[in-house]
Amino acid sequence: MKSFNAHDPVMYLLTAQALWRGEGYGMSLAEGFVPVKLQPPGFSALLVPVVGLFGMNFFALKLFMVGLAGLMA
Repeated sequence: MKSFNAHDPVMYLLTAQALWRGEGYGMSLAEGFVPVKLQPPGFSALLVPVVGLFGMNFFALKLFMVGLAGLMA
């Protein structure tokens, strides 16, 4: 199985999308499903509802992030 090196934001979004689709914790790529084993699913799990409701809508994702940052401040 090939390993895949992605920048963190891409990996978070792709794994959140895979979790929403019920595929598991990994990324669906052209060569097939690549499971992620090195990073825990915490942040991706937080993004699942946003990705599920709005897809890859970056405005919705940024709004979610601003709201999350506001809660932590």
